[in-house]
Amino acid sequence: MSQIAVPVPISVVIPARNAKRFIRQAIESVYAQTVPVAELIVVADHCVDDTRAIAESLGATVVEITAGNISAARNAGVRAAANKWIAFLDADDYWRADKIEWQWNAIERFRDAAVVTCDFYVLIDGKTLAPSDKQLRLRRDSIACPVIINETGTYFSKVDGRVLRWFEIAPQAVIVRRDVFESAGFFDEQFVFLQDIEFFARALRDYAFVMVEEPLVYRRIRPDSHSGDTEGKWAAYFSIVDRMLRHPDEYAPFAGEQFREHLKFVFASNERVFAEKRRRQVALRKNE
Repeated sequence: MSQIAVPVPISVVIPARNAKRFIRQAIESVYAQTVPVAELIVVADHCVDDTRAIAESLGATVVEITAGNISAARNAGVRAAANKWIAFLDADDYWRADKIEWQWNAIERFRDAAVVTCDFYVLIDGKTLAPSDKQLRLRRDSIACPVIINETGTYFSKVDGRVLRWFEIAPQAVIVRRDVFESAGFFDEQFVFLQDIEFFARALRDYAFVMVEEPLVYRRIRPDSHSGDTEGKWAAYFSIVDRMLRHPDEYAPFAGEQFREHLKFVFASNERVFAEKRRRQVALRKNE
């Protein structure tokens, strides 16, 4: 693919907290895009390492906050952004070089779409995993609302809870039109985990959605990351689903019901994780 000289009106927001190990790769993956973006903002949230210095040395605009909250960091980046579209990237992840090109083609093809996302690779234990055939088949089989599928992307003029459940919207993969934040609100800063699930269920109540079914993002799974707190995520999931069920009019149709079903589906596997963690803690205490 040839490099396009004129930037598209996208501001990239990278929330970062003590991310000196990864921030360079994240930023360089943005600069390496075949379709360049107009702006790159790193939100340094309570950083005490070299994150800010590295970001500034690479030409990124740096916004500093002390919230210790990834939703607050994303919101600060959105407020600082100058463009019509906002793309998010986590500081320990990175993009394939044609990520923006694929998604900008989808934006131009489906003019009313306000949220555009894509699939992603998972990086774990030295392996790079693409979405499985089973996962893709289950996703397609779940569709129960009008959809247009072509080589550009899978387009929904309206989404329901099934779409939200099966077409995962990862923050590091998504591009959101600015007016979505003006009408639907920002990421809810009271949720420490899984804020993206709540936000996109709320944002897509009134907007069209496109999924580019191509893995364009490399997403790291690290046990030492914020998202590695399985029990914290589990508690947040209950709170979010409870809110969706109590306030259904604020979300896409059947969002609460579908995520409740997902909770039931993953309950057993999560309980096994918690039980093993508790067993190890007991064993450590006995050995002390």
